[in-house]
Amino acid sequence: MIAEAGTQNDLSLCIFPPNKPLEAVLDFSKKPVLYDNLLFVDFNDKGECILGSSNIDSTFWEGTLLFYKNPEKLLTNDHDAHYIFATASDGKFINNTTIALAEETGVLTILSLVDGLLQPIKFFRHCQNIPEIATWKNAPKILTCCDKSVFVWDIDTLERKPYYKFDNFHLSLINSVDVLQNDVNQFLTASNDRKAVIWDTRSDKPAQVLYSNEFSAIKNIKWNQTNTNYIIAGTQAGDVYLLDKREPKDFVAVKHCYESSIHRIAIENNKVAVCGNSTEIITYDCNNATFNSEHRISTHNKFVRSVKWVDNVLYSCGFDKKVIKHDV
Repeated sequence: MIAEAGTQNDLSLCIFPPNKPLEAVLDFSKKPVLYDNLLFVDFNDKGECILGSSNIDSTFWEGTLLFYKNPEKLLTNDHDAHYIFATASDGKFINNTTIALAEETGVLTILSLVDGLLQPIKFFRHCQNIPEIATWKNAPKILTCCDKSVFVWDIDTLERKPYYKFDNFHLSLINSVDVLQNDVNQFLTASNDRKAVIWDTRSDKPAQVLYSNEFSAIKNIKWNQTNTNYIIAGTQAGDVYLLDKREPKDFVAVKHCYESSIHRIAIENNKVAVCGNSTEIITYDCNNATFNSEHRISTHNKFVRSVKWVDNVLYSCGFDKKVIKHDV
């Protein structure tokens, strides 16, 4: 609607549409921003690292992936390369120069580090958000999950179709995946249907229920790469369960960690670190098939979102914009 105007010059004072000055410009930042919400941290074999951050408490979600040549640069946020995107749930190194990024839009983006720059080289699309991804050691394959489906992608192929896709074995949303690092045929899934499932793609029936919790959804699962008989599952009720693949349907040990959900678990050399919807990190020693030597770390002041062991040193990040190195 245009207001009455006495002359033609008066029309130049009218604004159409009338709310034009209030419209927000929705465009990605030109320079990388380290947002308060740090979502994940990962390291490659050379000690280089990536850090994912996002402004998920804003109207326009934007994420920043930052690459650092060493942990010292990570701790001071002296980044060497960056990639700006919609926002992500997880990111992992595939090898020393290739990174997989799970975006909230359902896109799995493959990035390559070329001449000091992070460049997207491939995209694989899912129908919904990807809660977690996992990568095998020295293999061009990536494990992802979306809704009630689990996917294996081959980044060396020209096709945009999954190498494997398994639908509806789980009855509810899959929350977490992990792999047996040295065997591209074996992996794990955990779901809101309260089941932890172990998979072997060589089998006629590739999925077998490893454990079913009586009360709670399973939010995260990790394979012990040092002693591959053991697997740890974390639940929405705040408990961690030590599972033995040789004794399915039961658990070996259990510990109550939080009065809230488990979010991430990390394992190295039988050392376990757990974070959840809490400011605390809890570590255990699992040498004797039980949870020993509990140690609680309270250096974060908001929820911790990621924990990662590197050569027996623990790194963590969270919603307080902190990356912290812990000598545990």
